[in-house]
Amino acid sequence: RIVKQQPNERGYHAFYQLCAGAASSGLNSMLHLQSSSSHTYTSGCTDIVGVDDAEMFQEMTECMDSLGFTTEEKNSVFKITAAVVHLGDMEFALNADSQDGCKICDTEMAEKICQMLGVQSKDFTKVFQFKTLEDPFTKKIIDMPQDESGSSNTRHSMAKTVYS
Repeated sequence: RIVKQQPNERGYHAFYQLCAGAASSGLNSMLHLQSSSSHTYTSGCTDIVGVDDAEMFQEMTECMDSLGFTTEEKNSVFKITAAVVHLGDMEFALNADSQDGCKICDTEMAEKICQMLGVQSKDFTKVFQFKTLEDPFTKKIIDMPQDESGSSNTRHSMAKTVYS
């Protein structure tokens, strides 16, 4: 439900609510979200008749408040969720030397995702550039260059893992 939905179905409602509510809640400077139709993971079926995602976002934040979430805890949830949405927008291209694997096309967005997830940019980039294997005999770590398809699959796996 994160990376692909059936026709006329939406993914997790939190994605759509966050996209709709971030701007009106003053969170966009931290989350960098646009409308749900602008993001790959949420661009299929964006609206449900009778559902106001911005209103539902407000209700969700009120519930979080009633449960005792601090502002820092709510922002952590919002950043992780926004990072998953942004992961779907990442595109890849082979480096000029294919032995260097793939590169992330929008490095600025990758930096923002790293900030939201609290990870180092160098480590984040390497995950998409190379597949890391261990030689079973020598126990030596080997970095195998990834192509666009491999990087894309890594992105989808990361989104699913982060959201879970």
